[in-house]
Amino acid sequence: MIFSTEAVYDTLSLVSHLTEPLEGVRQPEVHLFAYLACVLSLYDGKPVADWGYLFAGTANGSPLSPALDASIEQLEASGMLSVTDDLLTLSEIGKQEYGIQQGLSQNAWREAYLTGACDSVLALPVGVLRDALSRESALDRAAQLATTRALLEDSDLQTLYDQFGALSEAIGVQVKELMIPAVTWLSYLSRLPRREVVPSEVG
Repeated sequence: MIFSTEAVYDTLSLVSHLTEPLEGVRQPEVHLFAYLACVLSLYDGKPVADWGYLFAGTANGSPLSPALDASIEQLEASGMLSVTDDLLTLSEIGKQEYGIQQGLSQNAWREAYLTGACDSVLALPVGVLRDALSRESALDRAAQLATTRALLEDSDLQTLYDQFGALSEAIGVQVKELMIPAVTWLSYLSRLPRREVVPSEVG
């Protein structure tokens, strides 16, 4: 099992933020919004290593982190997370634990990115958001090759930074509400065509 204190906190935060707007949170959505939050931290200039755990792109074009799966399992076992009909909710103990952890300095900086990612559903339906994010170059490549591959490697980061450079010129890096760059970037991704697989990439 891959244990990550950062993934535990992110799970608590994401389930807390998303339960009401999504009317229930499913496990893949925890991965989706955690990845978006991580990308927002890169937009804001944080090194990818600071996020604390890794993501992979799956054959269906979705982000996946074993650390998040492990945190969900751990929180359910400890009674902080309830799972009913595949929907995740925080128990009263989980809400209390989230409140405690929210005040810790090592978690405080993450909250802005988690909140910005979650607030994007106020502007974009989750289905549109999911489709847009699947067009991000590394996730799209994993889907086109029908394979699982690591995300946020050097080649992926260069593409993201190029996109963020244009985005920051348009709206500025120092945006108080990170929902704005999140929605702007996702709207841009939603207009991108699906990439074609180069024969040399297969195999």
